[in-house]
Amino acid sequence: MRAHLPKIHIADTSARGFPGDFLEATMMAWLTYCYIHNIGMGIAPITGGADGVVLGGCYKARKSE
Repeated sequence: MRAHLPKIHIADTSARGFPGDFLEATMMAWLTYCYIHNIGMGIAPITGGADGVVLGGCYKARKSE
């Protein structure tokens, strides 16, 4: 990324006090919240789609045998 954006300072999130695991857990919690509350994301510029979509899914755990 740095090679393609030489004029932009790119730092690891831990340099700002946010460990990568914390950032990932926060993102997953946010996606879960949006899924549960049926909040769509405007990702049309990324996908080319016309409408917002609800990201994620909810799957029950399998019963152990």
